[in-house]
Amino acid sequence: MELETVVPPEEGEGEGGGADGEMPEYLELHGGREDDISASSQPEPPPRNIKPLVFGLLIAFLGYLLGKIF
Repeated sequence: MELETVVPPEEGEGEGGGADGEMPEYLELHGGREDDISASSQPEPPPRNIKPLVFGLLIAFLGYLLGKIF
């Protein structure tokens, strides 16, 4: 059995090279803007009912401290 040697493409050749003046493939798919890729992964703002949650945690913590003291 003979093995065939595969030579990797040199820098600037092949897909996604970018050195030959063409846009890389991932930029072509997103309209040529790099910030489009990360725009969909922005965190959502916290919900409006965060105050009751913080208040409840504060009450629980104070109850825990009072239980340890007395």
